[in-house]
Amino acid sequence: MDGNMSKNYLSWKTSFILDILRLLAALVVFLTHGYTVWYKSYNFFPDLDLAHFSVVTFFVLSGYVISYTTTKNNRGAVHYAQARLSRLYSVLLPAILFTAIIQIIIYYINPSVYSKYSNSSPVVRYFISILCLNDIWFFSSSPKLNAPLWSLSYEFWYYVIFGAWFYRKNRGSYLLLAFACLIAGPSILSMMPIWLLGRLAYKLSLRKAPPKSYGLVFATSIAIAIVLLKYLPALPFQLGQPPFNYANQFIKDIILGLFLSVALYSVTETTKTNIQPAFLDRFRKVANLTFPLYLFHFPLLALWQAVFPVRSGDIIQFWIAMISILVIIVPIALFLENKRKWWDRIFDFPIKTLRKIFKRSPARHAVAEY
Repeated sequence: MDGNMSKNYLSWKTSFILDILRLLAALVVFLTHGYTVWYKSYNFFPDLDLAHFSVVTFFVLSGYVISYTTTKNNRGAVHYAQARLSRLYSVLLPAILFTAIIQIIIYYINPSVYSKYSNSSPVVRYFISILCLNDIWFFSSSPKLNAPLWSLSYEFWYYVIFGAWFYRKNRGSYLLLAFACLIAGPSILSMMPIWLLGRLAYKLSLRKAPPKSYGLVFATSIAIAIVLLKYLPALPFQLGQPPFNYANQFIKDIILGLFLSVALYSVTETTKTNIQPAFLDRFRKVANLTFPLYLFHFPLLALWQAVFPVRSGDIIQFWIAMISILVIIVPIALFLENKRKWWDRIFDFPIKTLRKIFKRSPARHAVAEY
């Protein structure tokens, strides 16, 4: 089945829906964090943690898209590692450096705001965030000035664990898988079923065509997820507290992820060609801004507060700030996107070294950048 289906591409309609979802999720996180600053309330709507729901959406989308890219071509485990590392660190490293610079600026221009967004041992926090160790086990150690970094630690270990399993070939592969799970710990592993639900949605679409009434199924699944987001209690614990911190309500999040995965399954179509409408390429360039938007907006929000006194409840100032931050992020995002090939070359040397150390076995599956 995989051998035949790997010749197919996601239809342009499916790709368009995926781009819309990831763009909306990033915008929701951005606007929600901004709303918190001006209105002292975490959400636009009571009892709807839209920012966390957006992260759950990202996890489902990630599992879905990585499943697509690892079955579309046949380049093996080494290229998988290179593709995932270059994609992640092309934005993560600049974002961490940017956050550190913003923290120094705020320290000198507004100590009160600095105290609000600082925590102990900042150098250590930045270092372990670079290694994606900031949220392993029961830690919650991201720099306070860039709280969204927590989810990147989760994503990184999902890539590692999935890659170790997907390209397994001997006992050493299983040892690597076990070692990765041991490092990641229970908090990260508790939310991995959400990521795997995205993979399941794609795999099922290869074996059974989505329903013809996909629009109705998609809308219904999303609506049910939103209703559950509001009325289903946090299970097993309240979000943002020990023991699992951001993964505290992992049971509820898995249930939400289930309906999101059904929504993705319902809109999956494949074609024999990757020819797509011209507007889709332009829209994808916009959608590709989501990763930088997600990682750069929080320190810029703090910087705004350090430079301009925030007038609580001032809707005009709120939108001026949101638009201004977007104007700053867009050129940064475009610059980083244009440097993707540069990051590929950076990781090319260690990857080639690994190729010399380990014998490369024939790959059963593949990776291509989505």
